[in-house]
Amino acid sequence: MRRAEGCEARRRQARGFAGENANLRRWGMVTRKDLFILIFFVFIIFSVVFLFSGCKNLNPLVGYEDDLDSYQTKVLRDFLIKTQSNEYTCGITSITMVNAYLNEDYTVEELIDKYDLSLKGGMTSSDFRDQLNTILGDGYGVRVYENISNSSVLDYINCQLGQGLPVPVFYVAPNPYNKPKYDIHSSVVIGINCENETVQVANPYGYVEDLTLTIFLNRMNLLAGDLLPFMQTINIRLGIVKPNTIFLINEK
Repeated sequence: MRRAEGCEARRRQARGFAGENANLRRWGMVTRKDLFILIFFVFIIFSVVFLFSGCKNLNPLVGYEDDLDSYQTKVLRDFLIKTQSNEYTCGITSITMVNAYLNEDYTVEELIDKYDLSLKGGMTSSDFRDQLNTILGDGYGVRVYENISNSSVLDYINCQLGQGLPVPVFYVAPNPYNKPKYDIHSSVVIGINCENETVQVANPYGYVEDLTLTIFLNRMNLLAGDLLPFMQTINIRLGIVKPNTIFLINEK
């Protein structure tokens, strides 16, 4: 009898330990899950802060240090303005405008067929440089500069226009296909007016923009706040697209 009672007591004790261990295991699983959720949300918060910490207002008054008295007003005359066929062809349309000014006037479709180009959106600076080099031919060479100072941007523009050479750039501009959003966009600088402190830009959306130096430099620095699409903001924050991207064309 006593032996039976002792066995039953040991069985109850064993069941108690098993229950406590099960509770501990369940509590351990919940703790790991909670920890994972906490880490996940911390990661999301830091990612958002990282991505948007560089976003500023549309016109945060980026400055320039150049003495504009040393520049001269220069405008490329008879520069043909072409209009891109869709939202994603600003790059090849800008190249077509440059080629029309320096070489021969082709349509975008004719250039694509002539040089067997792939018509794609989201052209990188390297893609743009390589296609421009191919199309302009042996008489010209193209180099790309990225993330340079505002002063260097203006110096290069002044120098290139003084040689009668257009200046392709990457910047942000209002996107007529997605109003009121802005877009990372390629265009061609064709003039600088030192008296009015403006820059003249041939925009492949089909028009010429006269931008104050402040607005132009803001756009070159890719500053458009929350007016940029989310994925383009990510590309900027990750350094895939860099501010103050400018393409210099030199005669060989």
